[in-house]
Amino acid sequence: MERPKDYLGYPKRKVELVFCVDTTESSVGIIEVVKKEIIRAIKTVLDEIYGLEPSLVNARLISFKSYEDCGENAIKSTSFFSNPLNNADFLKALDSLEISGGARGFSNGFEAFYEALYSDWDSSCVKDYQFIIHISTASAVILGTDCDYEFYPKNMPRTEEEFFKEVVYPKESGNLKINPRKYYNIFVCKNDSDIRRFDSLLPHSYVIMDEGRSLIEAIEEIPDLIRGIYDL
Repeated sequence: MERPKDYLGYPKRKVELVFCVDTTESSVGIIEVVKKEIIRAIKTVLDEIYGLEPSLVNARLISFKSYEDCGENAIKSTSFFSNPLNNADFLKALDSLEISGGARGFSNGFEAFYEALYSDWDSSCVKDYQFIIHISTASAVILGTDCDYEFYPKNMPRTEEEFFKEVVYPKESGNLKINPRKYYNIFVCKNDSDIRRFDSLLPHSYVIMDEGRSLIEAIEEIPDLIRGIYDL
């Protein structure tokens, strides 16, 4: 179906959000806050963009654990859901996020971000906004550490050098549909997490850490950061 047009005849603005959620045992006591803040983040998008129709908001969920502990269940994902706050399937998927695995205190957070980057984005309009919101409570396994496990993604870069070359320069990859002009990363993590390096290595990236506060307080900052991005 053709996207509705604005008063100038251009396709109306669309917003797509991918939420990557750490569901290792380190998220016990936090996961319900994460679910609530995902809802708040989507509401913020609808409130901040004038004239944005709910049907033009898409959201996708990716949960990640550890390949060593959980095998084929290490990373689970949904497709994009349109109008997520009124979509029973999205709300059911969000509610069903469950904690398990990660006994060694690590997760495959890099791999989850890579899958998010290769989402089936709609790149048809330069006015679109695209977000990857990555929430991690466990430290990320060094990329390639788990590559010998049976269910590890075959197309995953095996070194951090390969990984960052691909995600920092997405134009060099013909498979990426992301719009580099309207694409933003938000990472919420602990102060000692390797994920914090994304702040300096990736364009349009913001890192919210638990430095001097609880991780729950950091997670609750996500909607305010989204609001600030629209004010740029």
